[in-house]
Amino acid sequence: MVGKRSKILHRLDLALQSGEWWAIPWWQDEQYYLDGVYSKAHAEQAFAALAQVFDAKWFLQQKMPGPLHQVAHPIFGELLQEGLMPFHRLLRLGNDLHTVMQHKGNILGDLRRRLRHHQEFWGAHPELELFAHFLRGGSTIKRNPKSGSGLKRAEFEVVKGPETVFIEIKHLKQSKANTEITNISNGIFYEVIFALATNKSGILQYLELSDTLRQRAKTEEGLGKLRRECLQISQQIKSDILNKIVNGQWGHHIIDDIAEYELSPSTDDQPKAYCSLSGLPLRYEDEANKLVTNALESARVQLPKDSPGILIVISPFSLERHIVESVVNPVWSDEAYRHICGLVLVYKYFGSSTANLLQYHCELILNPYGIQDITHFSATREILSLGK
Repeated sequence: MVGKRSKILHRLDLALQSGEWWAIPWWQDEQYYLDGVYSKAHAEQAFAALAQVFDAKWFLQQKMPGPLHQVAHPIFGELLQEGLMPFHRLLRLGNDLHTVMQHKGNILGDLRRRLRHHQEFWGAHPELELFAHFLRGGSTIKRNPKSGSGLKRAEFEVVKGPETVFIEIKHLKQSKANTEITNISNGIFYEVIFALATNKSGILQYLELSDTLRQRAKTEEGLGKLRRECLQISQQIKSDILNKIVNGQWGHHIIDDIAEYELSPSTDDQPKAYCSLSGLPLRYEDEANKLVTNALESARVQLPKDSPGILIVISPFSLERHIVESVVNPVWSDEAYRHICGLVLVYKYFGSSTANLLQYHCELILNPYGIQDITHFSATREILSLGK
């Protein structure tokens, strides 16, 4: 165990000095290829693509967050952490990057910049995966084609055989209050997880903040108190978890009025994992109606009137289907919206999957008055297969 820890610290020291995180290629270890699913050549191709986007300059610019409202880039720690989970996640991301970067057209565009930014990564990731899905399926993609009213352009055009569909992607933005709630949750989780990163003895199965803290987040006064106390909260959680690991106290544990969690001992054949993180509740219902209405209105003028279009709404929070239907159902029959043949609601979340950096819940809401039925379109199937 001491030898492995020294190796991790040595790799971290080298990477922080040069920025070349790929200089010690831990992914070449034979353990990652025992199942025969991937070859080393395939992995090298994927990690080479990662190195082009997340280069040495980018790596050196990544700083460990000071104030808890700052969050490290989602893959920063993954690049330095051995194990099946980071291997599969990075391999998938790198493979998608390689597929898109090999395309003759410059469809990566501003995705490179957005993927490198810690706050924009989660929004850019599903778009990258979607482009890769389309290309592997044999579709032709054209970004920002002339399409809508005046100078308005759709996000991209997808052509496969006789099928042509225009797609517009809208990311729902959280309110200031929801952004702060998310940052407090992420800050607490990051502090805890980073403290456990080099601990090989235990696995954190889930961590859920208490109902007491969740209730506080529902008022401005309570949110202000959480903001002031989040460092203390994270320290209490870290200390409690580490003490339980040292003493071999596995199972379910409760920290009164702060959190509950479950620990299990790690084994050689079990990847280190952090999953099922449940933070503070978002206040989204009041703003969801307005957000979806604005997305629909924007797509109406950006998608071409004489071709089938799909609006993809990507939400950072769980958005119930009935809320979206309450917005779109009253306007579907309007001639002005019939070119929007369907809306795909995508809720992205960080799950416990070994292979996926992000997981998605996708739902198709068809326009019964649309100019074309897109149910069986290849593009529709590709969108609904996100994360699979």
